[in-house]
Amino acid sequence: MSWIQKVVLLLLVAQLSACLSGTKEVQQSEEASALQHLIIPIKTIEDSPKDNLKDLEPFKEVIGDSRVVLLGGTAIGDGSSLKAKTRLVKYLHDKLDFDVILFESGYYDTYKVAVELQEMVDPVLSAQEGIPVKWSASKQTAPLFKLIGEENIQVAGFDCRFSSNNAKTYLAIDLESYLMRSPVRKLKGWKTYKSILSKMTKQPEHVPTEKNQKVFWEMMDTVRYAIKKSPKGEDRNRWERVLDNIEQHHKSVWKGEPAIRREQIAKNILWLLEEKYADEKVIVWSSALNTIYQANDLQQLVEEVVPKDNELEVDSVNTDTVLIKQIPYEQSNPNNLGALLKKELGAQVYNIGFTGYGGKNRFDDEIRIIPNAPANSMESLLKETGYRYSFLNFRSEFPADHLLKQARVCRAVEHENLSCDWTKQFDGLFYIELLEENVMVSNE
Repeated sequence: MSWIQKVVLLLLVAQLSACLSGTKEVQQSEEASALQHLIIPIKTIEDSPKDNLKDLEPFKEVIGDSRVVLLGGTAIGDGSSLKAKTRLVKYLHDKLDFDVILFESGYYDTYKVAVELQEMVDPVLSAQEGIPVKWSASKQTAPLFKLIGEENIQVAGFDCRFSSNNAKTYLAIDLESYLMRSPVRKLKGWKTYKSILSKMTKQPEHVPTEKNQKVFWEMMDTVRYAIKKSPKGEDRNRWERVLDNIEQHHKSVWKGEPAIRREQIAKNILWLLEEKYADEKVIVWSSALNTIYQANDLQQLVEEVVPKDNELEVDSVNTDTVLIKQIPYEQSNPNNLGALLKKELGAQVYNIGFTGYGGKNRFDDEIRIIPNAPANSMESLLKETGYRYSFLNFRSEFPADHLLKQARVCRAVEHENLSCDWTKQFDGLFYIELLEENVMVSNE
């Protein structure tokens, strides 16, 4: 067979294959093509000193006049979204003057990081002492904390929960030092109060005896009064805020009411935005579970096995029927951070979610495979557009019957197959085709 005959044969085979699968591919192409004018291609998620960030320039128009940008990663163990978030922070800071990052970490813990950064302590090591290790001890975020140190980016935490070694090591000692001139330290209940506070920083879920809880609350009122009587200034304001966080964290744990913690997180972040950083553009670094706008809309797809009734269908094959049904996502928190900021700040907030087609994820010390996204999911549509990395701007103008407005499976929250209208959850979606696991420094 001559080479011309071989070429002709290959072309005929290709045409035949296209004909046999034509209907499916045409349908997929129609849906994918409907997204093309909304997609922003992204060159890379890798950090590089020579990176000019030109591919991220469309974000200037996307973000617009928004003062707050939410970055909610898919899950704790997703290293790829950490890379993408780090590169976006670099762009937002370098090009759009976002000079503050608020982390979902302890208010007191992260304050200590900020102090150390001013004292020129190694920013990566400092972050590991005050910001949850899922972020601070990740190899993928090391460039982020180097950037924070080099550019003097301000950092703060908005959680009332103790989250790091800083609280374990310094909180009780720092409070006692601040109250050095106050008689409160000589009161009978002070040792019990300090002991409970120290134990809670090491074991945040610890619940003391009812007797010791009573002593703690009595002393809390006394400590609060002592701080109120201390000299006015930034130190007093900070300790009033720290004490408020201590109180709400203890109430949340001892009463078994997580809503108390969520309410305090909301108060903290609004205080930071309105008081401490009133004139600043702010990045909020959290998880998608906390940043989505309408958690109540999330529907989880689950399988229900219905046994075959052989008495009714004697001649049928004895197989079970598997039904796919939707149930409300059990981890949803309706009064979460995203909902609060959307209500309070409206269009001043731009909320970015992250998702991927498949890959790997770290769960504790175990690496788990993330199966490829199901057909007709948001991820499968984005994969078909041909970009390894891309961004969908949900604030674009498109009709109410557009495919993005339809309930569709997406895995932007904890890699779960969740269904809803995702344009109501985020303002934009960052797509990564192949996800890699979070690589911890200690696991090198």
